[in-house]
Amino acid sequence: IPALLVLDAELVLRDTKGTERILPIRDFFPSAKKTAIRHDELLISIRYASLDDSGWKGSYYKLIRRAAVAKSRLNFATLVRLSSKGLIEEARISIGSTIPAPGRFGPAEEVLCGKKPSTGLVDEAATACVDFIIKKAGKRWSSEYKEPVVRNVMKRELGKVLGLEGNHAE
Repeated sequence: IPALLVLDAELVLRDTKGTERILPIRDFFPSAKKTAIRHDELLISIRYASLDDSGWKGSYYKLIRRAAVAKSRLNFATLVRLSSKGLIEEARISIGSTIPAPGRFGPAEEVLCGKKPSTGLVDEAATACVDFIIKKAGKRWSSEYKEPVVRNVMKRELGKVLGLEGNHAE
């Protein structure tokens, strides 16, 4: 789901009468454990715009407990588009299993936009991700584990995407 959120995917739903409805994925999860699909609808396809030759760079990282089990504990999707001047034009971030309903991390995206990539900026965005989780989900039993993992993985993944590799391995 985080990958589809950063791709701004659209869901094509069809009801029992054959009528199709297009729903942006950002609107598909109105709240925790709820979807916007109607009782007589079926998801028939997912679509998103191609990122070819559009200046986007991205990463997807899936954190699992052990190799024998493919179920992810957390998953991270990041897309960034740089301008010809090297500034971040647009950033999209979503981290699965961290907030009550799947969504994008707007405050962290805002931290990045319009700025030149740097280690300090990546640190600030990673902290904004953690702060957003606390704001949306509160402090929970899993916070002691998730907060440093989210901070460190986001620093590493954003560092890769922004060409700052090696500066964020922890």
